[in-house]
Amino acid sequence: MNAQEPTAESRRAEREMRAAVREQLVAMGVPGNTAVEIVDLAFHATDKAMDALVAATEVSQDSRVRMNALLVATSLVDIRMKQARDSASEIAGALGCQMMHGTIRVGGQPS
Repeated sequence: MNAQEPTAESRRAEREMRAAVREQLVAMGVPGNTAVEIVDLAFHATDKAMDALVAATEVSQDSRVRMNALLVATSLVDIRMKQARDSASEIAGALGCQMMHGTIRVGGQPS
């Protein structure tokens, strides 16, 4: 579970994913420069979250414990992120902001 230096293939895949997300945001009506900023912040947050998950679970000496802790942690993060999305929608509504909802597709799969 140690972080590895990104390969040329993984860098290419990330560029493609960033472009796909950016294109979908623009298609939903988000201005191009705002879409770029959203994508940059979203990928930064994702990288930081993954780094934190891995670092927190690597304290165990047992690889099975580390792997299972990581799997449980990602499930808990999913639950908390759903709660955060629900809260953001409520707050946006209270502020009179229009929320845009869409499903981002990466490699043909919903993300």
